[in-house]
Amino acid sequence: MPKGKQPFIILLSLTVIILVGFVSFLIQSDNAKKALTAQKTKLLNDQKFTTFRDGYFRVDYPYWPDLDQKYLLEPKTVKKAVNNNNCSLVITKNTLAKNQTFKDYVENTLKEQGSKYESVKIITKNISDTESTLVGKLTVSGVTLYSYSKGYLTKANGVYSIAFISPQKDFALACSPFLEKTFGSVKIN
Repeated sequence: MPKGKQPFIILLSLTVIILVGFVSFLIQSDNAKKALTAQKTKLLNDQKFTTFRDGYFRVDYPYWPDLDQKYLLEPKTVKKAVNNNNCSLVITKNTLAKNQTFKDYVENTLKEQGSKYESVKIITKNISDTESTLVGKLTVSGVTLYSYSKGYLTKANGVYSIAFISPQKDFALACSPFLEKTFGSVKIN
C-alpha cells in the first residue's frame, strides 16, 4: 500500500467505526423508547378509571387507592387524592376572589408555595385566562418529587387543579402513562 494512502485508510476506518457506533446507539435508544412506550401502553390499557364530579367540573382519573391525609401538604383544599406505584394524583378546589384574575391567582399561589418550600423549582409555566400548566420539582426529605399539574377556572369562579406527583426517577412509568387520558377528559360547564 502506498505510504500516502495509509493515513486516509486509518481515518476512513475510524469514521466507519464511529458511524457504526453512533447508529448502534441510535438503534438502542430507539429500542429503549419503544420498550418504554410499550410499558406505558400496557399500564394505561390495564388501568381502570373513575370520575370525579363537582359542580361545573368533571374529570376521569385512575382508579387507585385513596392517599392517606397525612401525606397532603394542604388537606383543606383537597377534593380527591389517590396513589399507586409511586404516583399520586391530587385534585384540589379553591375559589377565585371576585377582584382577582386567574393569572394573578396562579402567580400568587406559586409565590406562596415558593416561600413555604425553598426547594420548589418551576420548570414550565403556561398560564392563560382560564387554564394553567405547571411542571416543577420539590425536594422533600431528600427525595426530589416531580409534578405535572393543570389548573382550570370554572364559570362559578372555582379553581380546580389536578396534579400528578412522583419521585422524579419514577415519573416516566408511574405517572406519565395516565396524563393524556386524565387531562383529556376534563369537562368544564
